Amino acid sequence: CPATGIFGPATALPMLPQGAFAAMRGAGTAELADRAGVLLADLRRDNPGVSDAALTDALLTAYCPVVANDPGYADDVARQAALDRFRAILTNALAQPQVSAIDITVPIPPADLDRMQAAARAARMPLEAWIGRAAREAAGPGAR
Repeated sequence: CPATGIFGPATALPMLPQGAFAAMRGAGTAELADRAGVLLADLRRDNPGVSDAALTDALLTAYCPVVANDPGYADDVARQAALDRFRAILTNALAQPQVSAIDITVPIPPADLDRMQAAARAARMPLEAWIGRAAREAAGPGAR
C-alpha cells in the first residue's frame, strides 16, 4: 500500500479517526457505501475546503492496509478488485450533492400547530425557523 495517494503528499491529506476502517472489514457493497458516506461527511465537516482528490487519497490510503491484511481475499487480484470497488463507491459518493438541509413532512394535529404558530410569533420567527430551532434543541448537544 502506498504511504500517500496519487494526488499529493501525506501531509496534505485530512486525518482520519483512529480505526476508521476496522469496521469495514467484510462489509458488503451497500454497507461499505454507507460507512464511506459517513466518513466523507465527517472529513468534510472537520476539514473545510478539502478537495475531493485529497478525500479520495486519504480514504484509499487508509483502506488499503485493511484490504491487504484481510485473509478473506484469496489473492492480489481480489484485493485490487476490492480497492477498485471502494474507489468506485467513493467516486459515486463524491458525485452526490452535499445536503445542507432536509425537508421533513410530519403530521401535526391542529391544536399543536396553533401552539407552534403562537410560539413562533412570540419569538418573532417564521414557523419553519422556530420548528427547526425546537428540533435542534430537543436533539441536544452536538445537533446542528
